[in-house]
Amino acid sequence: MHLRVACLAFALLMVSPMFGPAVAAEIAPLSTFSDCAHCPPMVVLPAGNYRMGESAGEAALIGRQEPSLPQHEVAIGYPFAIGMYEVTVEEVAAYVAETGATPGGACMIRLAETGKQALKYAGTLHPDSGKASDSPYAVFISDGSFTQPGLPVGPKQPAVCLSRREMSAYLDWLSGKTGRSYRFATEAEWEYAYRAGTDTIAFWGDDFRKTCDFANFGDRKSGYQAGMAASCSEKIHPLWTADVGSYKPNHGGSTTWPAMCRKWSRTAFTTIMPARRPMGRPGRSRTACSSWRAAGTMS
Repeated sequence: MHLRVACLAFALLMVSPMFGPAVAAEIAPLSTFSDCAHCPPMVVLPAGNYRMGESAGEAALIGRQEPSLPQHEVAIGYPFAIGMYEVTVEEVAAYVAETGATPGGACMIRLAETGKQALKYAGTLHPDSGKASDSPYAVFISDGSFTQPGLPVGPKQPAVCLSRREMSAYLDWLSGKTGRSYRFATEAEWEYAYRAGTDTIAFWGDDFRKTCDFANFGDRKSGYQAGMAASCSEKIHPLWTADVGSYKPNHGGSTTWPAMCRKWSRTAFTTIMPARRPMGRPGRSRTACSSWRAAGTMS
């Protein structure tokens, strides 16, 4: 079963590398741009260094037995641009309208346990649903798409229920349309952007009571009590994902994508990141949406 995932789902982050001082000088760090009317907005990040991974203190703060990744110094030796938000339904719709692509297929849905959306979903239950899930609240549908991923979505919400192959085709289309090189962010680039030059558990600090101002979590009023990650209550109460840009940005004021949905990255996740390969190991993609990584662009 070739699955696409929705709610705790795969959405898109893009990197458009801008190598060379002449190109880098054209756009100042933390400035934003969009390459076409329906292209996702991008923010420019400078070259820089940071400590990648989770410290023992961070692991203890969130109750983890061991750090998920040994911390090590990573150098990003080039400026690049990354998507300010998750790629939206309307942005993927522009690609579909222009190319005639027909993305869609099997999707996973994480059902809410309580509230008006409790245990509800749209679509045809996949015959293998329930056989390969690690959650009693996860179901699989066989006829999902980015416009109908099993739960209601609007044009400004993250595009989910997309396979890696479908997202790669979208990036190829963006590259051809704009003349730039759009691709998935690497693990190291993603965390560099998320951490925003901070060394706290999240870019807003170590206080989980502030989480609901900055990220879409299972909170005290959400329907996802089995996965409650924060004891605060959001002022925004989406049924699952919210419109992009709904939450406070990071210190640079440029990105607002903490914990909205899982993301693809260009490199594989590894529990050991040797110094000789600080940018990560190429190969299988990983998904990432851990609360301790919730940071944004460099400030």
